[in-house]
Amino acid sequence: MNPNLKWKAIFILAVILLCIYGLIGLPTFPTSITQMKENFRQRLVETRVRFKRLSNEDLEAYLASGEWRGKAGGYAIQGLAGTFVVKLVGSYTNVVGLPLYETLSLLGGEGYPVHFGWLNAV
Repeated sequence: MNPNLKWKAIFILAVILLCIYGLIGLPTFPTSITQMKENFRQRLVETRVRFKRLSNEDLEAYLASGEWRGKAGGYAIQGLAGTFVVKLVGSYTNVVGLPLYETLSLLGGEGYPVHFGWLNAV
């Protein structure tokens, strides 16, 4: 294990776990292909995640799992770190990586067929 990466993960997790963690998502799309440089639609999505107070044993076990590698913020809420979440206010999918409701709202507002193919999906 690369010590620099491990210490970076420890630092990020320590900062996140000492406070309520706020996450901002900002999906942005051009209004049309021909206007890519001029017109954009975007929506700000704020999500707050509160973690339990981690013991040394919790932190050591999580770091030993290696799950934190390659993760923004050093964790993935849909993985082992999800067991540390006490409260989430906002968009779960924003924490995972893409605020789906807001993204579909933006796409639908621009006339994209967001429900295309849903009838035969099941």
